[in-house]
This record gives sequence, C-alpha cells and structure tokens, in this order.
Amino acid sequence: NEEEAKLANYGSCKMLVDMVVNLDVGDFIIDRFHWTEFVYGMVERVYINSNVLDLEEVMAQHPDKFKVVYIVPTDLNRSSAEHGKSLEFHNDMFEWIYDRTKLPVLKTKYEGFINANSLEEVMGERVRW
Repeated sequence: NEEEAKLANYGSCKMLVDMVVNLDVGDFIIDRFHWTEFVYGMVERVYINSNVLDLEEVMAQHPDKFKVVYIVPTDLNRSSAEHGKSLEFHNDMFEWIYDRTKLPVLKTKYEGFINANSLEEVMGERVRW
C-alpha cells in the first residue's frame, strides 16, 4: 500500500542519514537517495513523500559528511527518448529541489560524469561545494 511504501522508503533514507551522522563510516556514495525518492515517488509511484526532504535539515548540520552529486541529462530530449517518455517534469522537479537545498552540491552533466576517469575529475566541474 502507498503509506507503507512511503514509510519504508523514508525509513531507509533516515537509517542511512543516522548511520552517517552517528558512525565513522568513511566515504561512500548513495545512489537514488532522498531527491530521487521525492521525485520518483511523485511522478512514478503517485505519492508525495516530502518527509525525505525534511532529512536535509539533519544532513545540512553535517556538511562535511553529506554532499549531493547531481547529474543532469546532457540532452533531455535524447534521455526522454531513451526512457520512452518525457523526463521534463522529472527534470523540473530535480531543479526545484536543487534550487532549495542547503546541502553542498556538485552539479554535472551526465556526459561529463560518465566519461570521467574518477570522481575527482568530475569535481573540476563543481557548481557549489
């Protein structure tokens, strides 16, 4: 059911935030985290899980531990064609979150990310960090 899915996805995100805040877990990358849960929850699963965005308040208190790597399509029309549907609304929602986040963000195009030899190479394109 919808409420159970929202709660489970929020719980997974919160568990990871708590783990990073409270333990010395070292550096790692989490794919499909809170921004994705918000956008895909709304667009694909037809629910709004705004609780996951509330986690940013905790995350923002630890800027040394949380950074967002935001990869945008190099060509939105091509990405939409590859997915078999328009990703314009997805893109607009990710931009909406990006404009409001208080977390440090590395924003890069997909082409720059996928062709890089390392994350350090991508970081040369940083927007705000």
